Amino acid sequence: MNNPINTFLNHLREKYQNTDTETDTAWQRLEIELNKSPVANNSQSKRYQWRFRKRPILAFFSSVAILLILFSPYLYNSWNTISISTNFGERKELILPDGSTVQLNSGSTLSYKRDFDKINRNLTFEGEAFFSILPSSTSFIVSSGNLKVEVLGTAFNVKNYSEDIEVAVIRGTVAVIQYDSTVTITKGERTRFEQNQQPSSPETMALDNYPGWIYDTLIFEKTALVKVCDELERTFDIQIRLNNPKLENITVSGKINADNLDESLTILSFLIQKKYTYKDDYYVIY
Repeated sequence: MNNPINTFLNHLREKYQNTDTETDTAWQRLEIELNKSPVANNSQSKRYQWRFRKRPILAFFSSVAILLILFSPYLYNSWNTISISTNFGERKELILPDGSTVQLNSGSTLSYKRDFDKINRNLTFEGEAFFSILPSSTSFIVSSGNLKVEVLGTAFNVKNYSEDIEVAVIRGTVAVIQYDSTVTITKGERTRFEQNQQPSSPETMALDNYPGWIYDTLIFEKTALVKVCDELERTFDIQIRLNNPKLENITVSGKINADNLDESLTILSFLIQKKYTYKDDYYVIY
């Protein structure tokens, strides 16, 4: 098969043919150089092809490096944070690095840094827990959403599951801080308020068997039935449904044994004068 370049050169040579030896020599040199060019282009193409093949590898490692840079604070924070959680129907008792103790109620989470008691004594918390804090020269701070509780040596209970918050002191004094508002409560006092409100003024409470949940007792004071059911669901890891929306208006006052499900539901049924039944995998109050 004829080379297209040679065919083109022959065409030019025939058109501009003369006896000039130098011109003829120039045509030959041009033909030789042009015939070399595909080889050169092919070599150059291979180099570009190699560079192209290397690009995905370089892009991969560049992406990994970028991800490490972006997520290194998150990875470090995850490694440097100790978190303890409880499922519904589960409770745990913990001893913190400074010797203080925490009892976690069902459906709660407690987190703190590995340098706890060395640089800070800060805890992040959600749910409900009873804290027994040892005295120290460094303030002990419990943060829960917008809520902050600052103490030295004391025992107190914090409840912050959803929209309602309650902080009660068994021993010592704590400062409850939310939205730049601070309320100080002492032994036998508590403050109760909603998530988006400022802490209420201290109110006196009975300390007998408080908080009830650490003594396997749930204590209710004119509490909406819906919230009572929430407590029972967390305590026993069950589901409760109200058969009639009007039942939501019922309030409950009294103590319910929290170490036996059947007994708890029987007492609740007596307090609200309603019946309950088990259907499929949940309980129904009607």
